[in-house]
Amino acid sequence: MKQMSGVISKMFSKRGVALALVISAILIFGFDIAPIVRYLLLILIFFVCISGLAHKGGNGNGNEYWSVVFHTPLFWLLGALFLAGLGGVFFSPEPFSSLKNFWSEFFLNFLAYVSVSLFFLKNNLPKRWMHFLLGVNALFVLVYLALLAQWVLFPTSPLFPRDDANVTGSGVSLFFNFGNGSEIFNGIKHTSLFLTLMISISFGILAMRHPLSRYAAILLLLDLFLLFSTTRRAAIIAVFSTMFLMSFLMATARKYAALALVFLSVLFGLIWITGSQEHFIREDWSLICQGKIEKAKELGGSIPLRFVTYREFLKEIAKEPFRPKGLGKKLIRVYHPQLVKRAGLQHGHNVFIDYAFELGVQGALLLFFVCMNQGILFFRAFKESNDIEEKTLLFASISFLLMFWGANMFTDGFVNDTSAIYWLFTGLATAVALKSKKMEYLSYSSNRASTN
Repeated sequence: MKQMSGVISKMFSKRGVALALVISAILIFGFDIAPIVRYLLLILIFFVCISGLAHKGGNGNGNEYWSVVFHTPLFWLLGALFLAGLGGVFFSPEPFSSLKNFWSEFFLNFLAYVSVSLFFLKNNLPKRWMHFLLGVNALFVLVYLALLAQWVLFPTSPLFPRDDANVTGSGVSLFFNFGNGSEIFNGIKHTSLFLTLMISISFGILAMRHPLSRYAAILLLLDLFLLFSTTRRAAIIAVFSTMFLMSFLMATARKYAALALVFLSVLFGLIWITGSQEHFIREDWSLICQGKIEKAKELGGSIPLRFVTYREFLKEIAKEPFRPKGLGKKLIRVYHPQLVKRAGLQHGHNVFIDYAFELGVQGALLLFFVCMNQGILFFRAFKESNDIEEKTLLFASISFLLMFWGANMFTDGFVNDTSAIYWLFTGLATAVALKSKKMEYLSYSSNRASTN
């Protein structure tokens, strides 16, 4: 009995360490950090999870869980995407530069994703995962709001400004300039995508009527306020579109989606009253509605610029659709200057267009199939589960997929810290979603062993 208790305690300790590392990494990656910190954390998470997976205690032998990989289409698709990434290295005009991108975006992220998924598939996700992620959310919000308030209240001496930060103008201008101006955070694109994760977690807790709903409601409003301050229209639209769609999956989500809509409507009303619409309306919409995209592009604004960029990049991809042009956006600027000149932007500003350009159409398709497979896996597990903790995580994960990829239709934020956050969080959800598949496979293996 003591020996069994010792094994359980040891496994719980490993599980706690692994979860603490994953949660800490998600928090740290929310800020602007040196790449080496991300590399070390992902490697550490991999070794901790692999050592726990190799341990023969807990729920069976670790080798059995590796076998689940070979019976799950998601991991086969992930392997194919891994090979497509290698293709982007071999066909690159600068293989060493592309190899560095492959190491960061594919090798480390995929190792972390697979190891986290299998480790928590074997050892089960601790029930208090939501407490930790809400704590991450609260800490991020406090730091962001404190520094934002300091910029607005003390405009002559803002803390931690970037060298190129715009620290002039009214309090409203400083409010909107903070996201790109503070060296503590990694710009409004990264922050807005990080907030889609935080919003999806709070939204999931509220929709499932979890006991933590009271805290989640407060954090949801604060996260929406921060998202509003980033002025990232794609992320804002993706968040509300997702809330609307998820209301059909869970009727309890409708009132929170309506609450969020009312809250942001009030914020936009205040912007209209103060005459600060230029932070959100940056184009000549009359020209866009008339179809005069080129003329609208000349007058400024990101939407007509994106229309032209999509057209030019898709035309270039169509010339050699399956030939990778090299992994890494820096190569586009260096080796395709005429394309950049015609497009007006230095990359496709759509994650799938960029993947198609860098890795060939097969790379974009594989990424799409990986995301779709994750979504289907999470949805099926959500429908089958009766555990409120599991359903909350799966609901939040489905919401996150929709918000994250919806926002990335108009940008390419699936890089660096943001992509690492994506793989770590979906790794936790994948572990829960594979639970029924694990039981089926282990039952099959047990029956086959008894027969032999």
